[in-house]
Amino acid sequence: KIAGGGSTSPSTAGYSLSCTIGQPDASSALTGGAGGQYSLIGGFWAFLGVGPPPEFSAPPYIWTNTAGGNWSVASNWSPNAVPGALDAAYITSNGTYTVTVDVAASVINLILGGASGTQTLAINSPMFTLNSAGVVNGNGVVALGGGTLTGQGPLAVNGALNWTSGTISATNISVNNLLTMSGSTKYLVGCTLNNLGT
Repeated sequence: KIAGGGSTSPSTAGYSLSCTIGQPDASSALTGGAGGQYSLIGGFWAFLGVGPPPEFSAPPYIWTNTAGGNWSVASNWSPNAVPGALDAAYITSNGTYTVTVDVAASVINLILGGASGTQTLAINSPMFTLNSAGVVNGNGVVALGGGTLTGQGPLAVNGALNWTSGTISATNISVNNLLTMSGSTKYLVGCTLNNLGT
């Protein structure tokens, strides 16, 4: 019996499980072969093209290296893995340090800024994608010096946005504290930058 509806039926791979939309955390199909091994195929949230809501999301990845370092280093995070497109990233550990986005990175949520010190997210050349809402707290700084900040967003900046180069694309941003623009050419593509601070 399958809770919430659905059915099982034999298939050439073993068994096939079909689930209803009433099971939002379930895959669209579960196939099994010899030895009781099963593989998830598709997935409800992937099918919809969106990330899961908070109640279905995994715990956040928390930055722990208060000396700073590269986004792509798994040991800088807890748990020890690099957050992905359906993960939330929290750069909230106290201290003054810089997290450098050294690879194309994508997260579903971002919280930047701890209770003390200055926590900087430096985007200099690759693409950083924010797939859902993000917030920069009072001690957080987004330093966009190249590359692209993109994604559905929105991003609320209650700390600082220092924009010296690069592109903001698709992500609507509200700066509620400090916006600094200097340096070379910048591009704002398909989005809104609201400066509600200084």
